[in-house]
Amino acid sequence: MVSNTDLGFLALTLVALKRKKQQKKKRPWSKEWYKKRNRFTHEHLLNFLRDSEPEDYMNFLRMDQESFDYLLELVRPDI
Repeated sequence: MVSNTDLGFLALTLVALKRKKQQKKKRPWSKEWYKKRNRFTHEHLLNFLRDSEPEDYMNFLRMDQESFDYLLELVRPDI
């Protein structure tokens, strides 16, 4: 026959295993383009974000495409 102590230990073990399993199911936070960042040069990354991820482009540069292009044209002669 199983004692109350053994049942309590078994219940705690099951709860701990269930919590551990739930923790492993978390979604990855990173974006696909961020995972591939080693493949990109800054130019390729900006073009990729501009064409396929406009929200990420704005978040990455903290400005919209028009503002970036304007600033780029201002400094282009000095680059």
